[in-house]
Amino acid sequence: MVRRLEPVAIGSLSLGAAAIHFGVTAEHFSEDAAFGVFFSTIGWFEALWAVAYVSQPARWLAILGMVASAGTVLIWSWAHLVGLPFGPTPGSVEPTTVTDLMATLFETILALWLAATLILSRRPGRRVSVRVGTIGVSALVLTIATGATIALAAAPMG
Repeated sequence: MVRRLEPVAIGSLSLGAAAIHFGVTAEHFSEDAAFGVFFSTIGWFEALWAVAYVSQPARWLAILGMVASAGTVLIWSWAHLVGLPFGPTPGSVEPTTVTDLMATLFETILALWLAATLILSRRPGRRVSVRVGTIGVSALVLTIATGATIALAAAPMG
């Protein structure tokens, strides 16, 4: 059971990030067509990757997911901390929203979890650590997602 639970939990993180990216694609298209294409592409990649990984959690898929998630987090960090050198407002720091933070949290946890899975897959006693990790990370994500949803619902609409 644990062997099937871990890929599902990992895939859920990717699907969560994909849903957020799909949800903001239109907004980004209105800002810049290239940004809209980027968000749509990332959303599709994350959704299709999740289905593939849950179906067949192969090592190469774990590496691909880890690299893509880490890359997306790096691009987000650059845009929100320094400002991208291209687009409609080059060098301007993007505002950060709860939605941004949720997608980035999902991608960060996904990249770290996949890295840990790749490292631990070669060690004895992996089943116990996977069980504890899967339960712990799932509880953490649910707690943070619930808190963010409550914060978003309480925020004034403007």
